[in-house]
Amino acid sequence: MSISLDEMLKAIHEAWMDVNASNETLVALWAESDGYGEQGYVPEQGYDWSGNRDSTPDAIRAMWRVLTK
Repeated sequence: MSISLDEMLKAIHEAWMDVNASNETLVALWAESDGYGEQGYVPEQGYDWSGNRDSTPDAIRAMWRVLTK
């Protein structure tokens, strides 16, 4: 059974918004994001969900691997 990018992103979003998520998990997810053009780039406003949401399919798959390892 394969999982779609939308399903991956939904699970990543749930983890990102989870108040019990560890900083280690959040930083590891962010390190794979590329929604701001450069992998792991932290913009002036800081860690922002849109950096994950706007990531490329390859980056979403990488974040999914972080989440499911």
